[in-house]
Amino acid sequence: MAYEEKPDGAQTNHFAQDLGPNLTATVVTTGLLAFITMGLRVFTRITRKSWGIEDWVMLIGCVWPSEPTRALARSD
Repeated sequence: MAYEEKPDGAQTNHFAQDLGPNLTATVVTTGLLAFITMGLRVFTRITRKSWGIEDWVMLIGCVWPSEPTRALARSD
């Protein structure tokens, strides 16, 4: 049972405390896939000499969010 009944009749949800590891695994997996995909795209675009503005935008979108994330991780 996911809920625990307290003596006063209130219920406690036990699912919320178990989501941390799952969320971490999801974020790490998605991030790794994004960086692998970006690395393969950069390799392909550079070797084919077809680097364009959309590649710069994708590179900034892939690298820039990781800086605030690292700053938040260090603030603990």
